[in-house]
Amino acid sequence: MLGRLRAWIMLITWGAGLGIVGPFAIALTALTGRESFIVVPSTLIARLGLWLGGVRVRVVGKERFDPKGTYVFTPNHQSLLDPPIVWVHVGTYGRRAGLLIKKEIRKVPVLGIGVNYVGMLPFDRSDPEDARDAARKATESLRAGRSFFVFPEGTRTRDGTLLPFKKGAFHMAIDAGVPVVPVTIDGAYAAMPRSALRLERVPITVTFHEPIPTAGMTEADVPALLERAHAAVASALTL
Repeated sequence: MLGRLRAWIMLITWGAGLGIVGPFAIALTALTGRESFIVVPSTLIARLGLWLGGVRVRVVGKERFDPKGTYVFTPNHQSLLDPPIVWVHVGTYGRRAGLLIKKEIRKVPVLGIGVNYVGMLPFDRSDPEDARDAARKATESLRAGRSFFVFPEGTRTRDGTLLPFKKGAFHMAIDAGVPVVPVTIDGAYAAMPRSALRLERVPITVTFHEPIPTAGMTEADVPALLERAHAAVASALTL
């Protein structure tokens, strides 16, 4: 019962915050071109929702990468909590890491418009051409200096186990010549599994592993890079 209440409190906080602040933030960003008008309030709203829901996150290894550098971050995907957690705990106010997200986000009022102004790229996972187009746009952004988060499993785990990784994120990193940073999210599945709308007070740890350089790599190196990132992510899971 309490778990369901915490989940609803978190979701209502996010929904109300986006509904009230979102239109003004989007308008200011559209007029000025300054992402901070969306990034700052959305970060605060995401953080408030997590806090009211009792979500407590410990971050390990953030010192392993340069906050001013450009990377492809490859976190595992355990829960609905993962995107707001990485949004809150990575980057700085202002220009920050982008995120490849599922196309359904486009249908969410306010949020579906706002994502277009902060480097998020919605794509259809069932449409290979749409996925390739999103990857091309993300690679262009990487070359321009914007880091990206890509969930290489492609979907949330159904039972807490780490799924095989898809190749897209690693093609992007090699094409743009930027390092890959494997990221382990541990505890989010136990806190809010895919199969239930409840939020348990389970400690969540986000571990940033050592960046894997891609300089000099070619497309032939994608499988080895993928396996190296998968092993790093798996190494910090407690399940």
